[in-house]
Amino acid sequence: LESSVSTTIYRAIRKHDQQRVILKMLTVDYPEPKLVAKLRHEYELLKRIQSSSIIQVYDFEQEGNLYAIT
Repeated sequence: LESSVSTTIYRAIRKHDQQRVILKMLTVDYPEPKLVAKLRHEYELLKRIQSSSIIQVYDFEQEGNLYAIT
């Protein structure tokens, strides 16, 4: 859907429940801790917001060097 220097946004389907989600993923092979912290902070802020105008955030995920928000 969208790309920047350090992130890409995809449409995806979660495996465990077949829920359609938007996935924001760091696309840097070895992201600096500062970049991971920024993504985690974005997740923490978004999960506090309860509004029909803003997409609900579900998880902050890590697998090896891959980090993502769903």
